[in-house]
Amino acid sequence: MRSRDLFVARCLTSDDGDRGQEIARRAFALVSLAHPSLSFAAWTRYLRRATSSKDGRSGLVLIEDPRGYPHALYRYEVDVQPSLVAASEGLARVLNVRDLVIADVVGAGPDLLTAIARHGEELGRELRCDAVAVHLPQSVVNAVEGLEGYRAVSDGIMVRRITTASPSGGPSVTAVSEQSGDNRSPSRA
Repeated sequence: MRSRDLFVARCLTSDDGDRGQEIARRAFALVSLAHPSLSFAAWTRYLRRATSSKDGRSGLVLIEDPRGYPHALYRYEVDVQPSLVAASEGLARVLNVRDLVIADVVGAGPDLLTAIARHGEELGRELRCDAVAVHLPQSVVNAVEGLEGYRAVSDGIMVRRITTASPSGGPSVTAVSEQSGDNRSPSRA
């Protein structure tokens, strides 16, 4: 299996001890490429705030390859009071994928976007959402071939309705649980 065919989705937490600090540093290395003025102290404050949800309706996800190299990071949140666009389509709960940071790795673009979308869809199903809205950064807004089944509803916002059944095919995404060290596919860790 080629490394671009498998990505690991890891829900970040701010209280995983030494292992959590190592993962936070790897994630910071990726984030600092897109936000070079962000200090590590500011990153850890953001990490604490973004991962403080007790009900699991919001958090941060790091997408890595099997070697542990970070390729993408995003913040997610369930919106139970969706936008006018979502409301006009009868969507009551939307999982928003925001603050997306993607490493510009040659050849990984479409597969990486597919992996991000696929994990977002599985997370959306777990959180009983009707759709996933991926808010694309300007750097990838024109490279959406990895978002099959999504449609543009606004500049840089792609939406796809989700069902309870999981799609097959395409790059696989494995979620990793830090507490138990087990791999589960594809769900929130």
